[in-house]
This record gives sequence, structure tokens and C-alpha cells, in this order.
Amino acid sequence: AVDTGFIWALIAGFLGLTVYTGLLSTICFTFGGLILAVSVIEAAYTMAYRDELTGLPARRSLNEFFLK
Repeated sequence: AVDTGFIWALIAGFLGLTVYTGLLSTICFTFGGLILAVSVIEAAYTMAYRDELTGLPARRSLNEFFLK
């Protein structure tokens, strides 16, 4: 997720530097930063709630399920 987010943020940065000027350039850089933030949050969620080996829900998600 982080690698894909980095590529999309790189594309947004490239567009902000070469294609657009002014406000559109700022918007491109903002979207690039948001893309990176969302991809890091998604990766952190996956590490916390999914087992890397099996892909099954981890202990933390089991605890949340039983608290409901």
C-alpha cells in the first residue's frame, strides 16, 4: 500500500511541478501528501489487525469483536 501510495504521490508532485501552476500546483501537492498519509494509515491498520503469514484477523481484531 505504501509503495503504490508513493508512486501516486510522485505522479501528483510531477504534475504539480511541470504541468500546473499557481493554485492547481498547490492542490496537486496537497493531494500527494494526502495520498501518502492515507497509504501509511492503511499499512498501519493492516499490520495491527491482520496476521502477515495467514492473512487472518489478528488478536487485536478478535478483542474488538468480543468487546462489542
